[in-house]
Amino acid sequence: MPTATPFTALGRGNGFASFCTIPISETTNDLWKLWDLCPETFTLEEVMNWFWNGHDYISNGEGPSTSIAYGRYLKSDGSLVRSYTWYLNYSEADAAWPDGTLSDIGQGLNFPNLGSARTIEPYQRVCSSGVRLQFSALTADATGTVFAASGTLISIRIVYDSVNDNYRFLVRAPYSDMGTEKYVEDVAGPVNDTETFSIPITESKNISVPMATRRDSSSSYYAFIGTTTGSFDFYTY
Repeated sequence: MPTATPFTALGRGNGFASFCTIPISETTNDLWKLWDLCPETFTLEEVMNWFWNGHDYISNGEGPSTSIAYGRYLKSDGSLVRSYTWYLNYSEADAAWPDGTLSDIGQGLNFPNLGSARTIEPYQRVCSSGVRLQFSALTADATGTVFAASGTLISIRIVYDSVNDNYRFLVRAPYSDMGTEKYVEDVAGPVNDTETFSIPITESKNISVPMATRRDSSSSYYAFIGTTTGSFDFYTY
């Protein structure tokens, strides 16, 4: 675990709840209608530690880090035309890129206008505009040869439930071929396939992000290949 400049993040409980979250009652507003609310609940200390002290999404020692993959298939014979993999870990995406020179676009926990939690220490962070999970999305042809890369993201808002005194995660990935379920269903649809994408928040707890792919055309469709779930590490002081 990396060492950070000393910072009193865990002493900001009341301020975090007031300024870095939205009330759960607001999630029914039209502003959030294309967002999905993950079912898992967290304590204030857990979400604060993720936000202020989170560092990077890494392997849990038993396999790859956190990623999700899907493919485009021909309806005529079910053959794979293209595959797409979203990597949350920069090093893994760079290793999969043909010449190992993939641009670092702030993969992992990302703070808008600041950058990746890998480089933005806790004392540098602000919460006025929420956070996001930044992925490198690599595209491969039918033989598995990677030939294109782009940036994709899952936007996040932390939701406070004052009645039950817990916190939840509101998520949105606004992409047509594969994205969060409400967005694909209401904007891109119709939905062809669904998958639960588990993303670590603490050392032992994940959020379950509902993802979906769409039907493409009369000749092809998108379907999930699978997901991997690694772990998440934190800064120490």
